[in-house]
Order: sequence, then C-alpha cells, then structure tokens
Amino acid sequence: MLQEDFDHAVQQWLTMNREEPITDTAHELASSDLRLQTLVAFQRALSRETYVLAGRSDLLWQQLYNRLKWEEEIDTRPLEVERARRGGPGTAPWLLLRTPLPESPAPIRTIPTGHSQEIMACAFSPNGATILSASDDHSLKLWDARTGRLRAILTGHTNRVWDCAFSQDGTTILSASFDRTLKLWDARTGQELTTIRTGPPDVFFGEVRACAFSPDGATLLSASHDALKLWDARTGKKLATLRGHSDFVKACAFSPDGSTILSAGDDATLRLWDAKTGQELATFFGHTDKINACAFSPDGSLIVSAGGPYDYTLKVWNAKEGQKRTLFKGHTDEVKVCAFSPDGSFTVSGGGTYDKTLKLWDAKTGEERVTLRGHTGSIDACAFSPDSSCILSGSWDQRLKMWDVASGRELATLTGHPSGISACAFSPDGATILSADQLYSLMLWNVQGRRKLATLSYHTSGVFGKFSACAFSPDGTAILAASTDHTLKVWDAQTGEELTTLTGHIDLVTACAFSPDGDTILTVSYNNQPHSGKTLTLWSTQTLQERRVLVGHSDSVYACGFSPDGSTILSASRDHTLKVWDVQNGQERVSLPLPGTLFCLAVHPWQPSAFIGDSGGNVYLVDLVGMADGPIIVTGVDYGQGPVVRCPKCGQNILHDTIPMGRVITCPHPECATRLRINPFAITMRSPTLAQSAVTEEAEIRFPAHRHDATPSKRGRRTGRGRL
Repeated sequence: MLQEDFDHAVQQWLTMNREEPITDTAHELASSDLRLQTLVAFQRALSRETYVLAGRSDLLWQQLYNRLKWEEEIDTRPLEVERARRGGPGTAPWLLLRTPLPESPAPIRTIPTGHSQEIMACAFSPNGATILSASDDHSLKLWDARTGRLRAILTGHTNRVWDCAFSQDGTTILSASFDRTLKLWDARTGQELTTIRTGPPDVFFGEVRACAFSPDGATLLSASHDALKLWDARTGKKLATLRGHSDFVKACAFSPDGSTILSAGDDATLRLWDAKTGQELATFFGHTDKINACAFSPDGSLIVSAGGPYDYTLKVWNAKEGQKRTLFKGHTDEVKVCAFSPDGSFTVSGGGTYDKTLKLWDAKTGEERVTLRGHTGSIDACAFSPDSSCILSGSWDQRLKMWDVASGRELATLTGHPSGISACAFSPDGATILSADQLYSLMLWNVQGRRKLATLSYHTSGVFGKFSACAFSPDGTAILAASTDHTLKVWDAQTGEELTTLTGHIDLVTACAFSPDGDTILTVSYNNQPHSGKTLTLWSTQTLQERRVLVGHSDSVYACGFSPDGSTILSASRDHTLKVWDVQNGQERVSLPLPGTLFCLAVHPWQPSAFIGDSGGNVYLVDLVGMADGPIIVTGVDYGQGPVVRCPKCGQNILHDTIPMGRVITCPHPECATRLRINPFAITMRSPTLAQSAVTEEAEIRFPAHRHDATPSKRGRRTGRGRL
C-alpha cells in the first residue's frame, strides 16, 4: 500500500506539470530538471520518514506533505491541489504542520540503535563499512553501515562509555568511559587489548567526555565540561581552547583532512570549527535534545550524530550544509508550557532551566514578537487573561509575574508561594488568579485587591509531591487541581470548600481540563506502568464518575485540551506524538509523530489549530485538516442587564435580548457568521465572597515603576443549573 500510494502521488504530480499525460515516466524525468527534482524530493522525504512509516503506513500523505510543502526547488502547486482534495467532505482527517520541522536540510535517514540505554558516542570505520556506537549500558557495538545489522558487542567497561574512535588504519578501537579508563580493542574480533587509567576514580569531573586524533597524529582534541581543547600529541602542551557552545560539550572529531573540527553539545547543536584558526564555521540544528556524539564519514562529506535522553535517534547530515532555513525556534532549552490568547492572535511559550524566558508569537505567521525576561528559574506555568491583554507566568523561582501583551513590559510580581510554581490560571472573569506549587499549596489571588485570598487544602502525597495542573470551570464556580499523588480534587471557588476527590489513575496526574460546556473533566497521567495504557480519562461533572479511558499513547502524556466545540480532544506525549481523539466514542482520529518529547499543548480558541512545544526548545503550529467542527461553545457574562456573549472569532458582543441560552446561534456580524453554542449558564458579575472572608494573610506584591494600573472586572458566579 505504501509503495502504491507513493507511485500514484509521483505520477499525479508529474502529470499536473504537463499538458499531456505521461506515457514514459523514466524518459520524462530524464528530460526535465523540474521532474527530476520532484522525484528526488519525494525520495528524500520518504527516506527521512521511513522510521515512522514502517509502523504507520497510513500516515504517508501527512508525513510527506509536512516535509514537501517546505521544499524550495519544486513546484508545490499540485501538492496544494491534493491538499485541498484531502480536506474536503468525507476525506480522512490529518494534521498539517504550519511550521517547518526543526532541522537543517541536511538529514538523510534515521536508523534504529539497538542499545538498551541512550547512545553516548558513534563513529564510522575508515572504509565506511562499519559504524561503532558507545552507550550508557557500558557497552560498545559494531554495526553494518549499509544494512544496520549488529556485528559485535564489546564489553569490559564498568560504567558509561562516553566516547569511541577508530584508528586511522581501522584495526583498533579507542573508548573513553566514566570509569576513568581508556580501552583499546581489536576492531575485527572485538577483543580488549589494553586498559589505560586516566585519573583517580574519586574525582567527579576528572573524566574527559570525548577524544580524537588528528589525521596526522600530531594533535589531540578533547572535550570536557567547559570547552574544546587542542593539545600537542608529543609534548602534551595545550595549543588552543575553542568556546562557542552555550552548554556542556559532549563530543568532538577531526575531519579526515584535519582542516575542520566538529563538536556536539548539550545545547542540541553541532558546530564546525576551523582547526587552524579556531573560528566557528557553521551550526547545525535538528536534534530535539542534547547531542551525545558525532563523527565524520571517511570522505568528510557526511556527519553522523546521536541524540540524548529524549531523542534516541541517529541522524546523518551533509557536512557541506549548515543552517539554511530560519526555523520557528527560539528557546535554548525545553519548552515547558504554552498557551493561546483567547482572541487567537498570539501564543506564548515558556522555557526550561537554561532558558528562563517567555516568548510571545504571532499565532498566524509563527513569527516571534517579543521575549519576556525576568524570571530566574524555569517557566513551569503560563496563562492569558480572558481579555488577552495580560500574560501570567509562574516559575521555579517561586514567583508569579504579570506581563502586558501590547508592550511586553512586566506589570507585577506576586510572591508568597513556599516552592516553585507548577501551574496557574485566570478565572473566566479575569478577577482571580489560581496558582499551584511544588509543595501542595493552591492559592487564590485577588487581582484588583493585589492580595492573596486563600490557600486551599493540600493533597497528601508527602514532601516529594506537587500540584501539576489546575483549572477553573467554564462558569468560574469550581476549581480543579491535578496532583502527583494520583488524584484530582475539586473545590468551590467561592467558599474554598473541598467538594470531592477523583481517584482512578495509577500514576502521577500531569494535566487536567474542563470541556467548554463544563460537562466533562479530562485528565492525563504519567504512565509508569509499561502495559497499562491508561493515560487519558474522561469524567462526568454531574456524577463525578469515570466515563471513558482513551488508550493509544505508548508513553506518558504531558498535556491535553479540548477543541472549541468540545467534540475533540488533543494530547501531547513523551512518545513524540500529538494525538486527536473523538470525545463521543473515545477513538483516536489521527496522530502526528514529531522529533521530540512533547511537553505542552494549547488549542486555538476558535479554529482547528494547536500550538505545541517539545524537549528541544522547538514550537509548532499544527492545523487539524478534514475534521468537521461544530459550533464554538461560549459562556455569557451578565453585567446586571442580562447576559452578553462575545464571539471569539470577530470579537463582537451579542446583546442579551438576542441570546437563546443553551441553543445554537449564528454571529450576527455580516463578515463573521460563526456558529456559536451558548452555554445554558452565565457568569453573573458580583463582589467575591473570599475577599470578604476572614483571610488576613497577604502576599508581597511588587510593582516595577512603569506598571500599568488596569482595573479588572469583579468576581462573578454563574446563573443557571449547576453541576459540581
């Protein structure tokens, strides 16, 4: 089926590039540079997706389109015609990437590894027939470079093997280990020849992470925790220090002619250097996490690199090409959290420990608008205010910060949490902030009064537990919090009274969400049971009973969300996939494999799109194609003269006398005409109960001199029949 679809796609594309049908494909390809480039592009895309398509041939169109649409040297018009056809009524759903995959154009193929733990190093033999890999499993392995077949396993090290290399004549292998030894091996038999102890075993930073000989043997190259260094092989004198990586340098190699040095680091980049001057020549992007190893092919034209903890892949690169395309990439560490603005104009993402920034992106173009700096720890939580004017962020530095979307300026810093903040949210009316931390503190803050209202009761997992997620119900009357003690708790947002505890997950609950109509709760779990598959669960807010379990991810799920019409669920996982599910039957509708672990997910407020971030600092915009979407579910707000509904697409207010509560209407704005399903309840604006309670503890709130004095709306509660 795979080859048949591929042949049909190529034939169709070539046919659409000429007036007459093709009668001799081989002749036409030979006589047309454009058609030849097209076939090469198809072959290249198919080669890069082989590891995905081998197990999921049904994703052929999706995976090839998401690569070919970014090709600059082929005619993409036939591709767009086919895209339009596959987005029509009755066609199978698929996921469209609106941002390119985060890699340079050099990768050729991805091959399986075979090691039981992460790969630390790899190398080509001088004749190119063999690949050598070194692993955290204390072993080295020899592979057939053409077939990928395992040839031999080399054992003898007592700890992680950091690096490996072939001698120039290919007869000997050199390995460097965390056990502070170098070992020489017979490359033909795999037998150990010599062991060299490089330092005392009790020095933590004593080991060298990588090593290499220059082709003439005169110079040694080493990589450690601080830099690359060149040494005179005869005297041991240091010749030069090469700096440029933004994190630990893990691997290094000389080009076959000795003119170039290659290095790889924890900053997920490969770098090329001039061996004589030490000048940096090029940078390669594509891995989604730390790079543990790298090597040149014998002729110097190819580079192979090995991914770290969240990557687990080998990548092959063209050594003559550096970064050619501007990628939708801005963070220098994993993307921990992300969110869409309620008006759909912007997305925000937060970076990890080595990044500490928030980035604001244009949701339509994917362009970075501004970087928000101020936190001193990883950004573990973020949210937009309901009017899209303000961003709220929470960090490991125990602080909440508020930012102005228009200017990017910091508005306020809220302190009071005893540990790092793991989640935050605005109430639907924008008057209250909910935040959670690593020590089971769940706090409510009054935005207008600039003070803490209350601390809600704790989960009971102990000092190693935390709240991992929190959310308000659509009407603002209930609070939901997910915990690492495998449970969820529900509170009354007005009184702070604990309403119930939901149990059923067998591991850490990592995320939670209310459906837009407030009828369903969605939770996802860190699946530490390899065969349980129980990672997404739907709960009824009426009965507080488990409705359905969604099975399909092969590893932990980190983020989830509902579509604007409530009919679809999206989930992001450590298994490197974004999955889309049908709420009614719990079946998986479509899946999108991506290079890295997906840590965060945000769903567009009024169109079938999603924003996701991964372990490599990359962010993606994805369109859901071929999926019928129903009316957008919205909640009215009653300011005292009847409820008002705001259309999320055009931003127009629809007055109370035209709103049939609980029914479907069409936005009256002539250029919008969006179908809206009005919730049967509305938020009635009034003063908060908690603000009037006997809560005396106030948080320390600091404002920069240039703060904006916005006046938010008052707290409210819903009118209409309740659930929780």
